[in-house]
Amino acid sequence: MSKYLRLKFKDAKIFPTRSGTGKNGKVYELGKSPVNRKGLIWEEYITPYQISNVVHVMFGERPVSSVKKSFYPRIDKYVEMANNSYLKMEYPKRYNKSKKMNTPITEILRTEKPDWNSWAKGTKISWEIIRVFMSEEELNFFLIETKKLVKKDPRSMSFKNLIEALREVNTDELCKALKRMKLSPIANYIVDDGFADQITRKMTHGKHTAIMNINGIADIININGEILVPVNDDDLKLLETLPGSANILDGGMVWISEVVDANKISSNGFKLVKKISTRKVKYETKDKAKKNK
Repeated sequence: MSKYLRLKFKDAKIFPTRSGTGKNGKVYELGKSPVNRKGLIWEEYITPYQISNVVHVMFGERPVSSVKKSFYPRIDKYVEMANNSYLKMEYPKRYNKSKKMNTPITEILRTEKPDWNSWAKGTKISWEIIRVFMSEEELNFFLIETKKLVKKDPRSMSFKNLIEALREVNTDELCKALKRMKLSPIANYIVDDGFADQITRKMTHGKHTAIMNINGIADIININGEILVPVNDDDLKLLETLPGSANILDGGMVWISEVVDANKISSNGFKLVKKISTRKVKYETKDKAKKNK
């Protein structure tokens, strides 16, 4: 008797009107010239590609792009399992009088970006950031040398006031020493506030957590649902050694709910994954495309 793995997912977010990727909607693919996808979004909120990634991760493999070239191969078995799976999505809807159809109810999500990569720089360099940026040895050196220059304990001042005081004296030797210690962002910041993002950038690309900056708000659709994945006894045995969870879309958590026999499953509300469209449409016409299906 055939069996299915019932996966459930919750809070999978999709940005229904966000189109394009990168500058001017161009996507840079491995070994190819940039492809212009400006204004295009998936016709369906979840496609076979996302289901394939979920299945790959569930069985301990890497998620591999089905659209772009990748160094890692897709596992044909898991692609086939995904295509033969069934998907059911649930999200709040309401009747739209102007469009004469049910449309999803959107929520508002606050979006963030690393401060150094934001148009609006919101981070002020403070002692708290400097303590994270420097090692204990580097910080001690910085405190000793700056105390000699400003003639007082630098910790008795805000970091901003310390920098302003340093700009009133000759810091050439200090800056040279900082650069030798690979602390050029600090040396540059002493000269000009405009180099603050070098500090936050290095923190992001190093071992530290990125300093985030509120970038704005966006409309999202929050999707919950189920995926029924066909499995055999060997698949179930393998799953016993694995975590049994994955992600889907933006922030959606997928977990194993149960294993069920095929004859005990209701197909109501489910759609065969291989029949889900992988077409892209202009986001302005997406509702119309949905209506005419």
